[in-house]
Amino acid sequence: PALENACDYRIEIKLNMSCILPSEGFVTGRRGFDVQIFEDSNLVAAGTVVMTYGDTNAEIYIPSDFLSPGDASSRLNLNWYTAVPEFLNLPPDQCGANMFNDRLGDEGSPASGFRKREVKYDIVVRAFVQDMATGALVTDSTPAKATVTIYPPTGSSERSVTAPSQPKEEQRIKMFQRE
Repeated sequence: PALENACDYRIEIKLNMSCILPSEGFVTGRRGFDVQIFEDSNLVAAGTVVMTYGDTNAEIYIPSDFLSPGDASSRLNLNWYTAVPEFLNLPPDQCGANMFNDRLGDEGSPASGFRKREVKYDIVVRAFVQDMATGALVTDSTPAKATVTIYPPTGSSERSVTAPSQPKEEQRIKMFQRE
């Protein structure tokens, strides 16, 4: 967000994951997703989303569910087994006291050298299910990958909201579906 709105808004990434399972002769137990988050090619978080109540869809929000994984949902269990909390930044100084690192991208105070660089996040998700008959854990051999780049605000507040529009179009949202 623009500097004048940085205390009230932050960028979040929503991951909506689905696990499509064969229906005939395949009884599953545990199912879920392994999630890895890379910031500028460095692994900063990795975790497991385990579905409960037979659900096949999961939705998590970064950084909210990174900071409070127990609050993610009653329909899933989220456990971060690798975490580099320093990949999140503080809000700008103007936001006052009692601040904690909860910002993606190059968020922070310009006087401290922040809000100048593009930050690229690669998110890799691999589905898994447990075969109840054999107990084997079946893992997707072709993980899904999405890339998100957070651009620093430039110019007016309207321009910072539409970044990375280069030169005048907004970047399209990419959706991936595999069978």
